[in-house]
Amino acid sequence: MNKFSESEKEKHGIILDLVNGFLLCKNMDEAIIFLGDLLTKKELEILSRRLRIAKFLLEGKDYREIQSQIHVSHGTIAKIAAWLTEKGDGFRNVIKRLPKESKIKDLMDESVWKEIKDKYPTYFLPERIIERILKEKILQKDNKTKIAIKSLESSLGNKRVINKQIEKQYKKNY
Repeated sequence: MNKFSESEKEKHGIILDLVNGFLLCKNMDEAIIFLGDLLTKKELEILSRRLRIAKFLLEGKDYREIQSQIHVSHGTIAKIAAWLTEKGDGFRNVIKRLPKESKIKDLMDESVWKEIKDKYPTYFLPERIIERILKEKILQKDNKTKIAIKSLESSLGNKRVINKQIEKQYKKNY
């Protein structure tokens, strides 16, 4: 008799697809684009904060220091601390391999992002349009327009909702 039921096998297969998806990214550009497609802006923020909390805890920082730097609740930090106590090998393995802060700042340099945006212009088109409008300060005095742009920016951060609406409309029409 099988150790796992069919639904458990399917769950494992789904998780393996995700893990393999990360492993198949050939470079930082591919990983960034994959994460952008996979996660909403909020999900990416949540996962990033968890990793940074674990990193700070492993560095010996106290809860107050972490709270002030990352702006998370005491409970969130306690949850990550409990994970590190109970298991945490995944966190530890990844964190010890992370580049030092100076290297991270180099990676996040504006020129790197510009290079990525230039390489994949269609993917970043809405953000590029908004950046240009804001840079040129054409709409600086018009509050209604600024509010509309902020609304557009936040809707872009949640691409999954838009994609689902398009898919639903497509299925409905075809």
